[in-house]
Amino acid sequence: MTDCNGYGYCLRQADTENTYEGTNCSHNCKPIECPNFKVCNYIAPKWIFNINKDTCLNCRLCFNGKLTFYDSVECSLCFENKPGVKQINCDHTVCIDCFKRCKFGESIPQPPFPYSEDIEDEYEQNHDNPRWLNDPLIKKYNEDFKKYEELCDDNYAREENLRVCGICRK
Repeated sequence: MTDCNGYGYCLRQADTENTYEGTNCSHNCKPIECPNFKVCNYIAPKWIFNINKDTCLNCRLCFNGKLTFYDSVECSLCFENKPGVKQINCDHTVCIDCFKRCKFGESIPQPPFPYSEDIEDEYEQNHDNPRWLNDPLIKKYNEDFKKYEELCDDNYAREENLRVCGICRK
């Protein structure tokens, strides 16, 4: 048994994102979904939400707290009737898919690392190691990653107009 107050302090993040492990505590703590899970896909112990306006840190920073969701809205961007969310700076609504596209941009796949996860961890911890300087796969990966970052930056700049409400431009 651990000394836990029921807010999930007994839980520890596992190797994969949104996966938590814990010891048995008398409160039977489990990770919970962020109230904005439909947008952020974040799962964490309750204590994380308690210190971030009852949301995950990303939602507190990006949206200043909880979003308002609706079962069905006529999206002002794609004109489909789908589950929706209220815009942050006004009272207009859009579907969740368009909201995510507007707030986070187009999803661009990151280039895969050419080696196993163990070697990737080693590389991330010390990417200036001379071992990597002449490795052809690492050179190619770094070139591809630089192109990926430039493409992300270009998309972000190009889609700046999507980060405001399509109706009132707020």
